[in-house]
Amino acid sequence: MVSEELFLLTEAAIKKKNAQENIGASEFEILTATAFEIFSREKVDLAVVEVGLGGRLDATNVIEPPVAAIITKIGLDHRALLGSSLEEIAMEKGGVIKVGSRCIVDGTNEERVLSLLGKIAEGVGVESFHAVRPEEVDKGEGGGGVCEITTEAFGRQRFEEFLAGNYQPANLSCAVHALSYLSKEYPSITASTVLHGVRNTSWPGRMDTVDLSCLFPWQGKQILLDGAHNTQAALALSDYVSKELRAGGGFVSWTISVSRGKDVKEMLRILLRPGDKVVAVEFGPVDGMPWVTAARAGDIIGAAGEVFGEEIEAVDGGKDVLGGVKMALELAGEEGHTVVAGSL
Repeated sequence: MVSEELFLLTEAAIKKKNAQENIGASEFEILTATAFEIFSREKVDLAVVEVGLGGRLDATNVIEPPVAAIITKIGLDHRALLGSSLEEIAMEKGGVIKVGSRCIVDGTNEERVLSLLGKIAEGVGVESFHAVRPEEVDKGEGGGGVCEITTEAFGRQRFEEFLAGNYQPANLSCAVHALSYLSKEYPSITASTVLHGVRNTSWPGRMDTVDLSCLFPWQGKQILLDGAHNTQAALALSDYVSKELRAGGGFVSWTISVSRGKDVKEMLRILLRPGDKVVAVEFGPVDGMPWVTAARAGDIIGAAGEVFGEEIEAVDGGKDVLGGVKMALELAGEEGHTVVAGSL
């Protein structure tokens, strides 16, 4: 993690330059420039840079060329900005593919997406283009399970401990293939360090079981926290909840907060089941991202009512997110499970 002191000093220098030269950079462009300046000052060997939105026109896409461009599963998200079809969105995502770099694509993408990205890569003149996927052996209950991935540098590897969520084996395959390429230039990346790294990776806020006894000692229950914020993520969370929570019996008590502009009704249709309970809340201002605002709690309740009618108990938690979590815990009682989701 970058130190707060280094971050603030660097950010101040970037903001000063922005003002002096009258650039008019957006907050995200300032954040991106701050990150790149820190990478330069700290002389990092490798930087893993995630696109903010799309790819082709994103502020991060000034890198010429990246060592590798990785494109994961493409879904219908941010349609107002990226396009209304998978092909249009893939065109924007494919903008990170650069001449001379390697391109790794999640092979579980639809064939039309893979075909389009392959044509972009061919037209650009990449060093190599690979659509990859794991050789899955056993998905196991919920997440985890076992999957095997074969790469040039590491051979066939068996992974038994990795992040939960049905999309993670495909993500893991993309990461391991990228590391396989990098190992030629960075010999410290070996099959054993990859296995160790995967085994010890955690991702707070993604299929994350959190103990809230420090906040609500009288409840004595854990919650499942997941940043499911679109249809794809909701499907993955629903799959996990069905296998890990619902299979053991009982209903689910949800705390839901959603960004304005998302398809709330479709997300709720995927996540909820008759007999569930929902506490709708509104998150506050997002630091550095003023364009992200919360959907009204009343709109979430309305959407739940449209989909499930009186089969779902929905409560307005207002702007008190923590209070909404407490309310969901109370509604869960002894028989229910508590899940917090709807926005990253």
